[in-house]
Amino acid sequence: CESLTSIDLSGITSKNNDNLQEMFYGCKLLKSIDISHFDFSKTRCFYGMFQNCISLTSIEFPKTKIPILENLSNMFSGCESLTSIDLPIFNTKSRFLTMKRVFSGCKSLISLDLSSLNTELAENMDQLFNGCKSLVYLNINSFSTQNVKSMSSMFYGCESLSALSLQNFDTTKVISMNYMFYKCSSLKYLDISSFSKSISTLSIYNFIPNEEGLLKVNKEFYNELIKNNRIDKWKIQFAN
Repeated sequence: CESLTSIDLSGITSKNNDNLQEMFYGCKLLKSIDISHFDFSKTRCFYGMFQNCISLTSIEFPKTKIPILENLSNMFSGCESLTSIDLPIFNTKSRFLTMKRVFSGCKSLISLDLSSLNTELAENMDQLFNGCKSLVYLNINSFSTQNVKSMSSMFYGCESLSALSLQNFDTTKVISMNYMFYKCSSLKYLDISSFSKSISTLSIYNFIPNEEGLLKVNKEFYNELIKNNRIDKWKIQFAN
């Protein structure tokens, strides 16, 4: 659908469809998509649904809730023109097993409120916001990460984010945080006071850029962090 400039989906419903994988993948010229009439009650997989829709500026979602989700990976990956995403369909107790690269490459995205997401079963958040270089506001205060095993490049290239408070993050099962905040060049405040090294093989190379700012961290994690990262420009505040 690379040459498709518009699409009328009024006669199509997703009822009884549990998989919408790559439904609009690569529709590079589409600027708007209206799926407000879709029935997502049985949909489990949204993998790559809008991936590489580089001209897309508007998506109309249904207001219905989704009982359970299993795969959101790449859902908006490469949507370079989206400045905001309203996600009413996720205002529910849905549980995501994998959230890899969901917003990766959304370089025009300015704000994102994910406070309604239930992520308690999520296992992978690799590159979740990778390349969201215009993002200035991000609400992930409700994220549950007790089952997440990898956060590599999660915020890689979020050049406009100036502050992140992740004191609610549980990292006891995480085995990789490589490049987690790499190239976050505007970051001046970072609270990772809840981060811990529970896995002996935890990998945290190139975790954070060496910029001036305030870093809140617990001493155990700090001692691990300085083994493979230069953070001498940061002002360190140890958690109680």
